[in-house]
Amino acid sequence: MRTIFSDGYFGSYEENWHQFSSKRQEIFYLIDELDLLEQYCVFVDGTFTIIKDLDFTQIYIVSILMKYENRTFSYPVALSLMRGRTADAYREFFGHLAQIFEQKNHRPLRIPKILSDAEAAIFRPINEIFPNTTLKLCKVHFSTDQIVSELSQISINVYLAQLDIVEGFSGPVVMDRNHFMFIRKLIKKI
Repeated sequence: MRTIFSDGYFGSYEENWHQFSSKRQEIFYLIDELDLLEQYCVFVDGTFTIIKDLDFTQIYIVSILMKYENRTFSYPVALSLMRGRTADAYREFFGHLAQIFEQKNHRPLRIPKILSDAEAAIFRPINEIFPNTTLKLCKVHFSTDQIVSELSQISINVYLAQLDIVEGFSGPVVMDRNHFMFIRKLIKKI
């Protein structure tokens, strides 16, 4: 598959999609676009409904939040068709992207911030591969997580209102992962 970009924002270039295959997943990306991961806020999220008839458990998408011509949109940079939502699968995915970036740029990939759903399996791989990256969790995803059903929404809102853990901007509202883990521990005590 080949993609051709020709506009003032991305420049003009032609690049083939690259694919990495393993028993865990099929990863797709454009090498030159991996540079965008250092320049913009990075979002990661999986979706399940569009691949339910395939041999995969989710499509996992890495995108950036961009502003172009007075509009804000999510632009996908890489994706994976995953056969499991495991730490090993996420480690392989992010590790592969980091390795390709380093081969091209002769230095490590430095992602300043990743905004994620409440998928606990990515915490350790992100910390291992990108130790200086700030990982924030999406409040919307967190609030729909199974553990929240064990607490009243009022208790969660009171707790969140007392902490400086929510980041607001022209996009999702996110929570620091340390607070997410604290709430998980709190729920286990109830």
